[in-house]
Amino acid sequence: MPKLVLGMLFSDDELMGKALDALQKGLGAVSESHSYDFVFTDYYEKEMGKGLKKKFVVMGKDVGEEELASIKIFTNLVEDGMRKDGKRTVNIDPGVLSKEGLVLASNKEKGYKQKIGEGIFGHRVYSFSPKGVETFFHTFPDFRQKDLMDWFFRMR
Repeated sequence: MPKLVLGMLFSDDELMGKALDALQKGLGAVSESHSYDFVFTDYYEKEMGKGLKKKFVVMGKDVGEEELASIKIFTNLVEDGMRKDGKRTVNIDPGVLSKEGLVLASNKEKGYKQKIGEGIFGHRVYSFSPKGVETFFHTFPDFRQKDLMDWFFRMR
């Protein structure tokens, strides 16, 4: 069964921990990737500040892609509950990790994404085969890190 995975973008370890605690109550964590400096874009800096870090958490809840839209709505609510002065302190991107690949939920519509719910789109960032991980032209730069690709391949 596919696994729920959460991408966590943050600058404050304590606030990220609080967000993760809130998510784990219903979803249970299984494994966490290492945190890495998120230096691939400045897209989030205006809202979240500089010095951002990112990590991934594979949750204990098995999910199907059909559940991803409702989970994205839930993680949006967790983000909203963690806001300070109207700005997000954590960005949470849920996804579904399966033997076939990794699909993330997104609020942004693009031609290569599939609509999976009202205002929610599925973004395939990896496909897996016996040879390893395949990326796409739209795979985010941080997802192209070999150690991260290897981690997702092992976790599937």
